[in-house]
Amino acid sequence: MQRKAKITFVGPLTRAGASPSGVSGASFLLVQGAGDAVRLEYPSLKAARAARKDLLALPLSHSVANAFLFSAIQTALAEAALKGSHDPEPTADEE
Repeated sequence: MQRKAKITFVGPLTRAGASPSGVSGASFLLVQGAGDAVRLEYPSLKAARAARKDLLALPLSHSVANAFLFSAIQTALAEAALKGSHDPEPTADEE
């Protein structure tokens, strides 16, 4: 049985403040399925941009331009998972 691919939402880049060593990093959030977000952190903005670009090249990956929209998507996915509405109703042909 094949697993269904999940839609992935990739949030905007966020720059981190300088660390004690003087290096500033960057991160972005990633969310799939049930709405649990994962923060991916990178040592440089260049590395974060490259990783984000690679993720967005995958099928079913979508860029989210701002943090407010990302938060709304995350909330909607979590609510849909709680209600069980992420599984489509069977059609007459499937019953």
